[in-house]
Amino acid sequence: MVRRRTGFRAIRPAVVATAGAFVAAPLTAWLFLAGRNPYETTIFTPCPVLVLTGLQCPGCGATRAAYSALHGDWLDSLAMNPIVLVGYVASAILA
Repeated sequence: MVRRRTGFRAIRPAVVATAGAFVAAPLTAWLFLAGRNPYETTIFTPCPVLVLTGLQCPGCGATRAAYSALHGDWLDSLAMNPIVLVGYVASAILA
């Protein structure tokens, strides 16, 4: 008869993999932005909402805000997109 593992040991690999993904995803994004300056060159395609309506969507400026926050320019990050900076602070507190 085969005994099935139950309890914490049965889910430990899944927990480790999930935690690793939650650490790897933002780390990868930060490393991506560390070497690219979105103020000088376009990293992504233009925002379709901005192109079609001329209005900035809530995501507009998020890349520049993340870049500024990464390089310690908190006021510029707040000016680009305050939601991004508030989200970073909230996730750091809740993590």
